[in-house]
Amino acid sequence: MLLSRKYNFLFVHIAKTGGTSVRAALEGLRWRDPAYLPQFICSKLSHLSGHRIGAKL
Repeated sequence: MLLSRKYNFLFVHIAKTGGTSVRAALEGLRWRDPAYLPQFICSKLSHLSGHRIGAKL
């Protein structure tokens, strides 16, 4: 799932719909979004701890 508040989009990848191509095209935009870094850090911490961590932005 890709979320960008700066560009106002939420992309949810659904299998067999060409989502990999769309995700590749949008991938560069998410690093320019200032809200992405906290989401990225929480995602990595969630994997390390085994628990889900939410970030309120």
